[in-house]
Amino acid sequence: MSSIKGAPRPDFAAAVARTLERVEADRSGAVVTICREAVDSASSIASSGMSGALVGVTFTAKDVLASAGTPSQAGSRALAGHVPSEDAPAIALLRAAGAVLVGKTNCSELALTPWTGNELFGETRHPFAPGRSPGGSSGGCAAAIAAGLVPLSLGTDYGGSVRLPAAACGIVALRPTPGRIPAGGQLPPPPPGSPRAAFSLIGPLARDVAHVHAALRTLDPRGASPLPATPPGPVAVLGQDELVQTAAGALARAGLPAVVARPPFMTSAERCFTALRELDTYGDLRPLADRLGPGLRALLARAPVTVDEAARADHAAQAKQLRREADDFMAAHPLLLLPVTRGPLPPPAGAPVPFDDLGPCRAISLLGLPAVAVRGVQIVARRGHDEDALAAAALLE
Repeated sequence: MSSIKGAPRPDFAAAVARTLERVEADRSGAVVTICREAVDSASSIASSGMSGALVGVTFTAKDVLASAGTPSQAGSRALAGHVPSEDAPAIALLRAAGAVLVGKTNCSELALTPWTGNELFGETRHPFAPGRSPGGSSGGCAAAIAAGLVPLSLGTDYGGSVRLPAAACGIVALRPTPGRIPAGGQLPPPPPGSPRAAFSLIGPLARDVAHVHAALRTLDPRGASPLPATPPGPVAVLGQDELVQTAAGALARAGLPAVVARPPFMTSAERCFTALRELDTYGDLRPLADRLGPGLRALLARAPVTVDEAARADHAAQAKQLRREADDFMAAHPLLLLPVTRGPLPPPAGAPVPFDDLGPCRAISLLGLPAVAVRGVQIVARRGHDEDALAAAALLE
């Protein structure tokens, strides 16, 4: 397995200053706010004698994550100029481990559509595919990594928001098992009981599996295990598209047996996720409506004003049953290989990806299973076994 090593050195502050220069010169629109205090932070870390895998690693964070003293505006005029007094817990954990926040990355407004663009900052462009998008809504995170600005970023994933950009930009991202990474500090905070609170998680994106794993070990309050030398098999392969078949062949050559499978719960999980999402009243956003863009105003207009509690109870019961079915299936197939999207990669610029294209991601979000996006596919593991998915992803690197 690959590994990374933090290495504070006498020119550490100068190295971070050069990173800021590259960020400032970048024209993809990935980074919307530069953290000018990063050089001072680097100097403090260099003189502290800290050690660890993330010491000296520069990172960015999605603009919907609160960062103390740095504007965190969620790509929305409704939060323009907002400067939090505290870090999101995940950002605080990375900083405490010696990583240096150098900027905030673009997203769709309030991270509610699979795109990376808004009226406040404009659209982020794919760093090396003209006319294409880095996906969304964590597309700024992925574009910053793909452009070589930073090796690591923190995004959020509701129904594919770290997985689609990772696939679009050729990098690696983890949607963790719920509860492994603190999900607090999102702007605006998802109301308790809402679908956003249930499904929106924080996940790391990085240039390689080693950085994602190092981030998980730092971000999980209980710690993370080393990656297994040999991931468990067999791998259940869902889908006949070229990316999935290529990945299945590579895993088989690496010694992981693959079997074609049709998990019976996937279609129902996709539909259940959609049904729950459509019950969201967005009551917390309605007071902001006059400062939101047209896309979100249209979303509010379509949303129900009150929650259908009977429908929510029915869908919640179905979700619970589907998770039991998925756990039974994963007990016999410890890894599941499937597409990230039904659409093209990278997606076209100029508009959000159709929600239906992200059905494979939405199903996994509903099921609460960890998923790693790598080489344009998802590798899904058993609940709580994020390291198994990362180990399989490392074989595809």
